[in-house]
Amino acid sequence: MTASWRFVWEWGGVRGEATDIDPQWTESARLYENGTSRRQVEVSFRPRGLSVAALVDAGVHPHAGRGSLYLGDRLVISSRWVEASYDIDGEPLTVTLSEAPSDDRGLWPPIGLEQRIGWDQVSQMDRVRRFADGGAYALSGKIDLTAWPLANSSAIGQGYPIVIGSPGSSTAPAVPGYVSSAAGAQAWLIASGARASGSVRVWGNSATSSPTPTMVAASSTSTLEAATDGYGSPVTRAEIDPAALGLDYSDGVVFATSWTGAAGLPGGAGSLLQLIATASTARLDVGSFGGCVSFLDRYRFDGYFDQRAPAFALMSAQFLPLLPAAIASGADGAGLVIWPWIDGAHHAVSHLVEGPGFARASRVTYRGEPLSSVVMSYGYDIARSSYSRRMTITPDVSAHARHAMMTAGDSGELVEIESRMIWDEASAARMLADRVTQLAMPRREVSYIADPARYGSGAARELQIGMAVDLTDDGLRFSRRAAVVSVIERSAVSLRITCTLRDDALSGR
Repeated sequence: MTASWRFVWEWGGVRGEATDIDPQWTESARLYENGTSRRQVEVSFRPRGLSVAALVDAGVHPHAGRGSLYLGDRLVISSRWVEASYDIDGEPLTVTLSEAPSDDRGLWPPIGLEQRIGWDQVSQMDRVRRFADGGAYALSGKIDLTAWPLANSSAIGQGYPIVIGSPGSSTAPAVPGYVSSAAGAQAWLIASGARASGSVRVWGNSATSSPTPTMVAASSTSTLEAATDGYGSPVTRAEIDPAALGLDYSDGVVFATSWTGAAGLPGGAGSLLQLIATASTARLDVGSFGGCVSFLDRYRFDGYFDQRAPAFALMSAQFLPLLPAAIASGADGAGLVIWPWIDGAHHAVSHLVEGPGFARASRVTYRGEPLSSVVMSYGYDIARSSYSRRMTITPDVSAHARHAMMTAGDSGELVEIESRMIWDEASAARMLADRVTQLAMPRREVSYIADPARYGSGAARELQIGMAVDLTDDGLRFSRRAAVVSVIERSAVSLRITCTLRDDALSGR
């Protein structure tokens, strides 16, 4: 028996359910190229017991409505109504549901993000639950005279720096330190909006370098201590003696700090993405984030934020371009997907055979450009406004890059990457190696029209982004070729699947 659609809706204080519907789909998800996905469904229904025109005329906006679409008992999509149209009473109300990272309205980091419990005292999932429940963090505004009546003028209006990991080095500072108060030769720096631990090295302008300021490192470190601002929100501060250190501490000065002996929020990529995602308003595939933590934590991020951005936009702009991972919308919501074969192995979960129900719909196409060299600039020095470290992968050191150069000659692409969130050399090396081994050569793709009843949402053999498969296509001479579902496009009546083949000239696969 085929499962039927049902639409559960809430609007204007009324909750209802409609089953006489024909959902119209628009869906696209892509694994590579900083994977993006978007799922939209248009539903027309008659909200029993309501006059839509009267409710709208009374000031109830349709965008305040929410809907959840089910196929049988399986939730397919749930969101607020992002578009709506209506007619006279008795005619259907048409609404659009949307699930996409670009729809996210949840902002991270909250300015003044503050941890009230030690990270070593709770499990990873407890951290996520506490964040989601609002039990582990508090919000405060930017630095002002209510929060810090004696703050340096240059600190006013700045956001508390939320420190990730341990940014900076012995030769380059990474995080600003705003003066919250000064008495005599003593000064307190706001080191972080989150309660961190350890000691920071303080940098400032030399008091003897006037009129040309010269940023120098203090000769000692300062222990981070807990404090409370004027709004009652806990922060982290460090006390220094700028006069004894030979540093200028006149009004308008901003110090800088290196965190080689201190730690802020977790810097492991998996733990960090899981934390940021909990600020999202999108429907989350929580299990996918949790399942990626151990693998992605081998990559470290170190830096700070003091401006708010939508959670998924932040992940897509700052972190995912450097990781072998993508965000994709699936049956359980927006989640993380690790690129296949990153561990060198092929773990097929399905065997797809070209034929009835899975018919070839395109020619074989190569996507991308040969990638022969990658350069990463990292370790951003805020004192000098430049990157302090640089790493390259070229044909001289990488067999994959060498193969790309031999194939493309001088046309091989040079990719230049800059990130203010990386200080760890091992992580930088791993990120570059991943990019070259996985993307050095153009990827072979081929598309198929699939039977939604067999491969679509809720089906026994449902295909999802990032799923490793064996692909057999006699016409193309493929016999259980290693591939991955890299693109999914859905309409009201069709399902188009694109498979990317595993072509690794060095391994022969």
